[in-house]
Amino acid sequence: MTHVRVTVDGMTMMDDNLGNWQARPPEFLKRMVTPGPTKPESHIKAIGIVIADAVLIGEDVAIDVTTDKTDRSWSMSVQHSFAIALPGPTQ
Repeated sequence: MTHVRVTVDGMTMMDDNLGNWQARPPEFLKRMVTPGPTKPESHIKAIGIVIADAVLIGEDVAIDVTTDKTDRSWSMSVQHSFAIALPGPTQ
């Protein structure tokens, strides 16, 4: 199971296995797919792309985003590691 940790400006927005939140996604990801009067911040879209990629290749991922509210710029750092999902003991 892919594990994702997302921090934005030092605040942890998500730190969980993806299976644990698929039914109830974090609010910041809901903004990515919910139509509304304003567009989501561009870093939200980038986070979604990285998460989708991690799921497809089965990697854990840590995403750190830093934003600058004055000029709406942002930077993102991504660290990958291969997830090892071993089946539990059979009973």
